[in-house]
Amino acid sequence: MSDRRTLLAGIVLLAILVRLAGVGDRLSEDEGFSWLVASAPDLDTFLDRLAAYENTPPLFYVLLAPLPLDDEHWLRLPSLVASVACVPVLYLAVRPLLGTRAALLAALGLAVAPYAVNWSNFSRGFMLANLGLLIALWAVVRLAGEGGRRWWWVYAGGALLAIYSEYDALLFLAALIATFAWITPGRRREIVALGTLPVFALLPWLGEFVRSLDALDETKAAPMYPSPSPASLRDSIVPLFAGEHGTADSAGPRTVQFALIVAALTAAVAMLRARGKRDALSLLGLTALGTLALHGVATLLGPDIFQQRYLTSLIPLAVGLLAGATVLVPWRWATPAATALLLGLGAVVFAQRHDRELEPDMAPVEALIERSGDRVVLTNTARVAFYLRELRPHLDRPLGFGVDAEAACGPRCPVPLTIVDDSRAPAGVRTGPGRSHAFGPLIVRLRPSGSG
Repeated sequence: MSDRRTLLAGIVLLAILVRLAGVGDRLSEDEGFSWLVASAPDLDTFLDRLAAYENTPPLFYVLLAPLPLDDEHWLRLPSLVASVACVPVLYLAVRPLLGTRAALLAALGLAVAPYAVNWSNFSRGFMLANLGLLIALWAVVRLAGEGGRRWWWVYAGGALLAIYSEYDALLFLAALIATFAWITPGRRREIVALGTLPVFALLPWLGEFVRSLDALDETKAAPMYPSPSPASLRDSIVPLFAGEHGTADSAGPRTVQFALIVAALTAAVAMLRARGKRDALSLLGLTALGTLALHGVATLLGPDIFQQRYLTSLIPLAVGLLAGATVLVPWRWATPAATALLLGLGAVVFAQRHDRELEPDMAPVEALIERSGDRVVLTNTARVAFYLRELRPHLDRPLGFGVDAEAACGPRCPVPLTIVDDSRAPAGVRTGPGRSHAFGPLIVRLRPSGSG
C-alpha cells in the first residue's frame, strides 16, 4: 500500500511541476474577462458583468473573487488546483475497475496530457468542471461496485461542482447516469432519480441564466464553431490527445493523427472486452461516447459546444481505457515502456511551456501612455484592461456591440484619449485622429483633445 501511495504522490508532484511551467504566462483575452467579472466591486456589478460578457455559471468567478487578482498566478490558481486534483481522483475511479497498475498509469497519463496541462493554466472553469465530473464518476464506480448509498452524496457534490462551473457538464452527467442505469437494470429508478437530482440545484440560478441569454447579440455573441461533421470531429479530437502545439497544421496529417488515435482506442476496447472488463468499458467508454454524441446533438440544436475546449472531460476517460489495456498487454515491458514514454512526454511538455509567451508585452504600451500625459484610456480588450488597470481604462465595445465611446465623445472630443485596440478583437481597430503606434496586434492611438 505504501508503494502505490508513494508512486501516486510522485505522479501528483510531476503534475504540479509540469503545470507550473506556464502558470505565469501573460493572459489571453478570455482570461481577461475572468478577471473583469471576478474583480467586480460588489455583487450587483459581479452579476451584471457575468451576464453581459460570459456564457458560464458563477462558481469559477466566485472562487476567484477573494484572491488578490493582480497577478496571473492568482487568476489561474483555481484551474491549477483543480487540474492537479483530477489526477488522484482519476486514480481512485480507475482502480476499482482496472486495478492499481492501470490506475497509476492512468494518473500518470493525465498528469502529462498536453491539452489537460494547457487548460490547467487557463483562468476558466473547464478544469474545475472536470474535477467535479471525475468525482461523480468515482462515486458511480463505487456505487456500481455495491458501495453504500452514502456515495450518492459524493456524486451530488461532484455534480454540483461541475454544473456550477460549466453548463455543458450536464451532458457528461447524463451520459454517465444513462450508462450506469443500463448496466444496473435492477436499480434504474434509484439511479435515474438520484442521478438527476443535482440538476434541480440550478433552479435558483435560472433567472440569471435567462438574463445571460437575453444579453446575446446585445453585449456578447454566442461562440461559433463548426457544426458536427467528420472534419470537425477530427479537428476536435486530435488536440485532446496531441495538444494544441502537437496538432498538425494541415488536414492530411491531422487525418493520420486522428486515424492513429481511433486505432489505439479501438485496440484498447478490444483488449478490455477480451478480458471481460465490462464495467470499465461501460463507465469509461460508453460515457465518453455518450458525452461526445450529446455535445453533437446540443450543437445541432443551438449551443456551439462541439469543440475541444468543451470536450476536455473525454481526456481522463480515454486515458483510463488506454492505461487499462496497456497493463493487459502480454508483454512484460509494456507498462514500463508506456511509463517511460509518458515521463518523456512530461519532459517535452514542460520544456515547451517553460519561459514562453504567446501574448504581447504590455510594459511598452503602458510606458507610452504614461509619457503622453494624463489621458482617458479606451480599450476593446479585457486583457489590456487588466494590464493597464492602474490607468483606470474603460472597456469599450470589446465584442463589437453598443456605442463607440470615442464616437460618442464627438468630433471635437474635449478630453485627450488613448485608444488601445487589439486587432484580433471582434470590434477591430478604430480609426481616427492622432498618431498610432503598433505593438504586435495592439494598436495604440494618442488622440489630442479637441481633434476631429
